Amino acid sequence: MAKRGKKVRDLIPNECANDVNDVVYRGWNIDKYDEYKALLMNAIKIPELPFAVERFVKSELIDGNYVGYDKLTGKWARAFGSGLNAMWLPTDVTFVFGNGRSYKRDISYDDSPTGAYLICGLPTGACYGDIIKGECDILQACDVAIRQNLKASHTPLIVTVKDEDTRLSVLQAISQKEEGKPAVVVSPDVMEGIKGVQLETDFIVDKVEEYRNIHRDRLLNKISTMTANVNKRERVQVGEVNATVGQCEDYVYTLIDTFNTQMETYGIPVHMESNSSLEELYYNGTTAKEGDEYV
Repeated sequence: MAKRGKKVRDLIPNECANDVNDVVYRGWNIDKYDEYKALLMNAIKIPELPFAVERFVKSELIDGNYVGYDKLTGKWARAFGSGLNAMWLPTDVTFVFGNGRSYKRDISYDDSPTGAYLICGLPTGACYGDIIKGECDILQACDVAIRQNLKASHTPLIVTVKDEDTRLSVLQAISQKEEGKPAVVVSPDVMEGIKGVQLETDFIVDKVEEYRNIHRDRLLNKISTMTANVNKRERVQVGEVNATVGQCEDYVYTLIDTFNTQMETYGIPVHMESNSSLEELYYNGTTAKEGDEYV
C-alpha cells in the first residue's frame, strides 16, 4: 500500500538535492556541463524505453546517480531513499514527479511483482555528474585565465609625464612607433616619458590551453569518447591507443554493468548498452595491432 506523500519542497533539503540545476547558484558553467553530459547520454542507450522516458532515466542517473521504478504503476521517477536496514541500505523510497506529485513506499531488493526500487548508476554512490563537474571546473578556470592573460598583454606600458602638452606628444610618438613610422623627439621631457614603466606580462595562453586540452581529453575518455590526441607532437603508439580504448570502456561499463545487474536482479525487463564506436573497436577485432602507428 502506497503511503501518502508530502509536498515536493518538503522532500528535497538543500544539502541532499540532486537536481543539477543547483549548479546555477554555485557559479559554474552549466552550458559546459550540459555539453559533455549530452555526449555521455548519447554513448549509452536503453532500447526498450520510449525516447522521452529513456532520456529521463539517463539524465537522472548522470546528474544524481539514482532513479526510481515502481512495478505497481510501471513508472520511472526521481527518487530518494530514507531509513537504514541492517546492510546500511535505504528502507523506504520516495518517488517525486515533475507535476508536483509524490509518494513513499517500502523499498524492495528482490524480484517482486509489486516492488518499488531505488536504482543507482555507479555502485559507490558517486555520480557521473560529479566527475563531469570536476573537470568542467578546471576547463572553466582555464578559460578565465586565457581571457585574463590576453587582456593583460594588451597593456604593457605606463607612462608618467609632467603636463598635458607632454602627454599628447608622448601619445603621438608611441602611435608612430606602433605604426612602424620614425618618431623624431625634440623635448627631453617627451623622451623621458617615452621610457615609461614597462610592465612585462608573460604570455601563457599556449601553456594554459595545452593544460586545458589535457583535461578535456581526460574528460572525454571518462564519458566514453575517444580523442585524437592532437596535443602530442610524436606518433601515438599502438599500446596507447588500445589502453585509451580500454579506459573508455571501463568507465562507461561501470555504469552499464551496474544498471544491468539491478535490472536482472529486480526482474525489470530493460537493459542498457553502449551506443558508441568503442563497442566495435573493442569487441570486433578492429583495435590497433602491433606495428601500427597513428599520428
